[in-house]
Amino acid sequence: MNAIDPTWRLVQESPNTRFYEIESEILAIVPKPSAMDNRESALVNVNILNAHWRQKGHPGCVVALFDSGAGQDSGARAVYRDNMSPKDFPAIAFVGGTLMGRAMGNLFFRLSRVAIPMQLFGEVAPALIWLRSQMGKSK
Repeated sequence: MNAIDPTWRLVQESPNTRFYEIESEILAIVPKPSAMDNRESALVNVNILNAHWRQKGHPGCVVALFDSGAGQDSGARAVYRDNMSPKDFPAIAFVGGTLMGRAMGNLFFRLSRVAIPMQLFGEVAPALIWLRSQMGKSK
């Protein structure tokens, strides 16, 4: 299971998710334990992400840790697909260190059809390396 690094700074919280700044251009999305993601919660989460990058004045990448969440429905996937642009989100890394986390990341990866470069990882460290490599490609 991928733990939250103590150097990550909690920047926002929604009813089902915590948002941590890892670096100025990378946010971690961490579902709260046993949280479900549906259309309504996804709208809140996308608004938090969009507001964060607007406030920063630049686009940013996201690493989504799926080990703690309970699932995501098709309404949530549609919200992410329709409300996240490659201009604002150069890349998304999904991290699943557990069997359930990998299954949830893989499901989102295959079903969401987001027009943003995405990759699935088993650990955070390689995900961050990949995200850093993607930052310059969005410009």
